[in-house]
Amino acid sequence: LTGLLRRRLQQQPEELALVNELTAEIRRVAQTVTDSLEFVRPMELRRDPVDPVEVLEESLARARSRVPIDADIQRNYAETLLPLRADGERLESVLTNLIVNALQMLPAGGTVTVRTGAAGPGRVAFEVADDGPGIAPDVLPHIFAPFFSLRPGGTGLGLALVQRTVQAHHGKVTVDSATLANKALEVI
Repeated sequence: LTGLLRRRLQQQPEELALVNELTAEIRRVAQTVTDSLEFVRPMELRRDPVDPVEVLEESLARARSRVPIDADIQRNYAETLLPLRADGERLESVLTNLIVNALQMLPAGGTVTVRTGAAGPGRVAFEVADDGPGIAPDVLPHIFAPFFSLRPGGTGLGLALVQRTVQAHHGKVTVDSATLANKALEVI
């Protein structure tokens, strides 16, 4: 429907801008509903072989489509990662969420770095780091709490779902923002 409206309004930039704004808002509301339902449902994981780099690349593509920002994306992937047994869709959701969070807090021209590395037999470490403003020490203990958000319009479910999903995979998610110049969320 929005595609049809966009085609019909190509010659009317003000109306087209409203349709684009409406479409973005619909996506945001749909994501909020999805996150809310995901948060209250019992988590059932599939355990399929997953290529860590492929999942990370898909997550980067999804994040960039959700957050159009002028940022540099640096990749630093370990060369010999074996497939891991994980729920690929949920892992992609975790990584997309972390990358979107980094992009949303980053000033224009900033850098987001994504890394992979071996973390033991059948385990992979994912890291998302940025050179944004960092996380204040008084905020840090709350970032995984449900419904806690510093972003206007944020639901506060994203990082709570990240933590829940990572723990369901028997992993851990940690935050390093000691310098406030470079924060990283690491998923193992």
